[in-house]
Amino acid sequence: MKKINRLALVFLLLALASINFAHNRLGLIFWFWLIVGFWSAFFFLYLFTPLYKNARSFLARFLILLLMTLVFSKNIIPALKIIPQGSSPNLSSGNGLVLADCTNTPSSTPKMLDGWKVTIYSAPLLATGSNEVANANNVRTFSYSGIKNKTDPNSLHARFEKINQGFITGYDSTIEVCNQNNQANFGYVTKNRGLSAAGENTVASTNYFHGGAYLTGPGTYRVDAYIKDLDGVWHLVDRLTGITVTE
Repeated sequence: MKKINRLALVFLLLALASINFAHNRLGLIFWFWLIVGFWSAFFFLYLFTPLYKNARSFLARFLILLLMTLVFSKNIIPALKIIPQGSSPNLSSGNGLVLADCTNTPSSTPKMLDGWKVTIYSAPLLATGSNEVANANNVRTFSYSGIKNKTDPNSLHARFEKINQGFITGYDSTIEVCNQNNQANFGYVTKNRGLSAAGENTVASTNYFHGGAYLTGPGTYRVDAYIKDLDGVWHLVDRLTGITVTE
């Protein structure tokens, strides 16, 4: 009992490290939040119930959950064909990521929803989050390793908001970063995206390259911006092409 208590902090730090690894691999998608939920339940049960007071039981469950986190983070789940119904069957891999066909093609034409404003812009990278539109620059070349490790001087952003600055409660927004083969990270394609609608009193949503595994390697990309309306329909509302990603 005392041994578990002494080691509990170490196990918690390992769990947080695995959650951070999952975030870096997946971004803020359904699988990531599922992992966070499992870990939260694990430590809740440990603290407030007698289920895990046995050292062997605690360690066994911890290792199982740690393994599950690594499996989800490496996108092994899609490879095992545990794929949401209706997902594209044309899957390939790139830099350890599972790729799927983008929702639209290069010839598709974006159409903005009435009353909405979307700004796709580059700006100096802030490791703590997104930068402001006011600090936008015209950079169109980024480093794959630099974005992945958050060392590139710049990052690309997409900000979604109402023209009248009203609340966007219940709406969802995302970007697909499509490579020259018209593919993107499997978990970021609209039909595979988990539930992440804007909450109460939200006036804007911003996606940015260093906020997840949007880039899948060096190459030429385009960014497709999407809004999901209150009826659950995704709309291609904006696009930026001619993005170059180096090593």
